[in-house]
Amino acid sequence: MRAGAHPGLNPGMFRLISIDGGHTAAHTFNDLVLAEQLVSDGGVVFVDDILHQDWMGVMEGVVKYRLHSAGVLVPFLITANKMVLSKATHLGTYLEFFAKKFPLARKKTYKWMGKYLTVGYAPTLTVDE
Repeated sequence: MRAGAHPGLNPGMFRLISIDGGHTAAHTFNDLVLAEQLVSDGGVVFVDDILHQDWMGVMEGVVKYRLHSAGVLVPFLITANKMVLSKATHLGTYLEFFAKKFPLARKKTYKWMGKYLTVGYAPTLTVDE
């Protein structure tokens, strides 16, 4: 479904989108294409199971999206088996925010597919049950 095709969905209407669906490359790619249309200018998109060994299609879908998109959504953080993306225009803001508010343990920054991506464990992002 493309944004705007449904009367209840409008471009830019969500500040947070969580992608945790079919776990195939095709599903993940399509979810990201839809998310880039629906996420607000300052919003974020979480992709679940990005490093899960049973769901390699998720990483494949993200890579396909990065190779075939105009770079609308760029990853800036992987932690707790989730990749976090924002619009390229807000990348610096989110990198600064997470660096200040959620210090990452075992943090390392890589240049991945042309953008910097921080990988680490953020204990303050996890929920104790």
